Amino acid sequence: MENITENNTLIAQFMGWKPYVSLGAIKLFERDSEIRSIGELDYDSSWSLLMEVVEKIESHFRCNKYSGQFAVQINGRSCSIVKSGTPPSSFNMVRKIIESPIREFSKTKKESTFNAIFRYIKLYNENK
Repeated sequence: MENITENNTLIAQFMGWKPYVSLGAIKLFERDSEIRSIGELDYDSSWSLLMEVVEKIESHFRCNKYSGQFAVQINGRSCSIVKSGTPPSSFNMVRKIIESPIREFSKTKKESTFNAIFRYIKLYNENK
């Protein structure tokens, strides 16, 4: 997995935060006239921020010409992101979005959720 700061930056941009200014090592982002440092957008350690991303992913109805809704399934120390209502045998319909369901298993529930979200956003950005 890449650098945590880079991953948090990618997630922040997905959530609508725009790069504002960099002051040396400090990156600032702006959204709706609010300014935050990347340290305050700590998706890797904040459940509340991570759940905002889960809600946004689950509200996506269109990605790369395919319509449908995604579900984020968190269970124990694993997290999966799948197309809702799509049985595994019909995943060929959504191949361009997700070759197969995104599945992550890590040491903690939060880490696996963060990793799955990061992978989803990378795929989403490649296919939008």
